Amino acid sequence: MNPGQRQRLWSRGVFFAGLFLFLHGSPSLVEAGWYIASTTIPPDSSASAWRTPQVVTRVARNRLTYETRAWTQIIDLNTQQLSIISHMGQVYWQGPIEAYATVMAARTQERRAQAERLMNQLPHGSQQFVARRAGPFDSLSPRLTITITPMSEAESVAGYVAHKYRIQRNGIAYEETWLAEKIKLSTDVDMSRLNAFIGKLQTSRTTPPGAVLAELTELINIGYPVRTVNLVTQVVKEVVQAEQRPIRAEVFMVPDGYAKKALVEIMFPKRRRL
Repeated sequence: MNPGQRQRLWSRGVFFAGLFLFLHGSPSLVEAGWYIASTTIPPDSSASAWRTPQVVTRVARNRLTYETRAWTQIIDLNTQQLSIISHMGQVYWQGPIEAYATVMAARTQERRAQAERLMNQLPHGSQQFVARRAGPFDSLSPRLTITITPMSEAESVAGYVAHKYRIQRNGIAYEETWLAEKIKLSTDVDMSRLNAFIGKLQTSRTTPPGAVLAELTELINIGYPVRTVNLVTQVVKEVVQAEQRPIRAEVFMVPDGYAKKALVEIMFPKRRRL
């Protein structure tokens, strides 16, 4: 075989290898999913000054991940498992959502006993203020009723038409959210499994890091919250980019070299004494 024949044979091999990858997909890619980048805007701040994404959400094949520079949260709806990854200490916890809820609920009960003692020493008005500032699934409240009311307003957020909803928690307005119906997670996840996951969080009165109330209600079946205003703190979470694109499989995996730790060590790290 002369050099010219070897060159033609090599070129054909490269061509067919490339064609195979094109038809079957690169092993490092998941089929097209949702890429959603959002930012958090503090009270009394200009939205234009906070356009750099702080949280990136990726959704594909029954998996979701929320990523910041400090931490990553991965939800696998097929196994109903949650992974909490701390990039600061290069550690992670991984387990069923029920285990996460049990640990967090027990920790909440400890804090509840302490808070109740302090609350009893406060004037009635101050007690109501503290209760309103608690998380979406406030464990201090003996009951939890979430009411969602559609409003008449609509705006364009991140290039999507979004309709406004008001969310009340136990009769008190807690969030206002703008929902983009064209961002539908149902294209990439089994919504019954997502609702089951959310239901377990609601029952245990717990939320993963970075979650807002709108993301943990039936609103997620209609569309995606592209802007959420916490009416207590006035903190705004707003999507700045949302599109369907290929998602790499690595984003749903714990990074190599990270050490597995107990959940309490990651969620409630002890401060080092000086």
